[in-house]
Amino acid sequence: MEFPFEKEIVQSADGSFNIAQMLCHDACLAGGVTNTQSSISLLAASFELIRERVLDRLNTSFYRRAETFAKGKKLRREGRAPYLQILKWLSEAEEWTIDMDRELSKRPALRGSVGQVVEKGHLANLLEEIESIRDLLHYDSEARVLAVEDPKFFFFIKNLAWNKFMSTVYSTRLAVMVVKSSIELSL
Repeated sequence: MEFPFEKEIVQSADGSFNIAQMLCHDACLAGGVTNTQSSISLLAASFELIRERVLDRLNTSFYRRAETFAKGKKLRREGRAPYLQILKWLSEAEEWTIDMDRELSKRPALRGSVGQVVEKGHLANLLEEIESIRDLLHYDSEARVLAVEDPKFFFFIKNLAWNKFMSTVYSTRLAVMVVKSSIELSL
């Protein structure tokens, strides 16, 4: 099989052989290829469709866990959603890690809320106490670096429909505020 979107697969896989396999597998299924082919042919399927199929499968494993992290221990609808902000920053990272000090320096307006969960050890405690997210993320409280441990989870949060996710986790007003702060602070 020849994939017309091999560059997109490589870029989306972000170094994960397993994600590349999942994307190629779904591409073959979407193209009706279920057996070894005797000749090379061009696969006719859109990469967006393939990515959505993989995300649908990963949704079962990761949506609730991402939601659990985003809410933290106490959901405060009137707050600034520090854990949601952290997860969003992680999804925007080039690598599978974020340095919390660097992220906070880029977004001083969020130092009060996100800085507090970092400074007071709430982020470290959250990851220690909630078993369902413990295997997805690792936080080094001394270096203040948060890392994704599972490449499938990184693919999931990088491709998550963030506006929809934020509005289901928090009130619409707060979700709009989070989106605005992300946009304003990334300019």
